[in-house]
Amino acid sequence: MAAVEALFAPTPSPQELAFWGLTLDDLAEQNQVDVWAEHWLAVDLFCQMGTQWRMGFGGAMGLDYAVLFRLFDLQNIDKSKQKELLSQIQICESAALNIFHKDKKS
Repeated sequence: MAAVEALFAPTPSPQELAFWGLTLDDLAEQNQVDVWAEHWLAVDLFCQMGTQWRMGFGGAMGLDYAVLFRLFDLQNIDKSKQKELLSQIQICESAALNIFHKDKKS
């Protein structure tokens, strides 16, 4: 998912960019991502959950859903929309975990 990659993918170092004749300014436009309106709330909630990762010995394991459900309540999100939002957020979560752990996969 492009939105998650834009949030979590590591930025190349200035030395890596210089090898290709680039600077960080050259990447500014590349990190802009369009999010469809029907997914915006899920991406926004996922961003709000940015400090709510469950951690294990190997790093992040997943989001703390108890906090997510509390966010649903605080933002008065209709119960009928919560299941779909959870599913969309889990897609974001899976994409983020793949980025976090890509070096750990063999």
